Amino acid sequence: MPPVRHPLLVTGCVLGILLSCVGLFAEPLVVTVRVIDARNGKPYRKLRLLVEFLRAEWSPHGYKTSAEAKANLISKEVKTTDDKGEVTFSLSTPLPGVISVWSGPMACGAGYFNTHVVMTQGAVGENHCKTKWAKSGIKFQTKPGEIIYFATHVGLFEGALTK
Repeated sequence: MPPVRHPLLVTGCVLGILLSCVGLFAEPLVVTVRVIDARNGKPYRKLRLLVEFLRAEWSPHGYKTSAEAKANLISKEVKTTDDKGEVTFSLSTPLPGVISVWSGPMACGAGYFNTHVVMTQGAVGENHCKTKWAKSGIKFQTKPGEIIYFATHVGLFEGALTK
């Protein structure tokens, strides 16, 4: 094998190729869901959330077949909010069209969010809970990659009246 006459040139070329490949493996996109307690405006701690990543938004008319429903679902995860009322999810590839957040009977509004809107400016969910704090009209600011979702504890009797 002949000796390499320009080891510095060869090293520079190899290093350039390796650095250009680093851009191919970009960091995954992350979404943070911040849950606000609709009774008092504080973070809702220790709440289990089901987050589904969908190709398209669910229709109120439902799906024609269960196969159609399964085909729309990319993935789903169940996580519990931390002390700041937050959970974090990495988006899958291909990117979902819609992110669905659901907390069961604790939900205060629809939990369907357009992924493009969430990633570019953030999204604030609806707050239809009938609490004094919810009626105060406080506005929340989001940042890209963040969803603000409202939930509240609903007792058995109270749930029968409001739902």
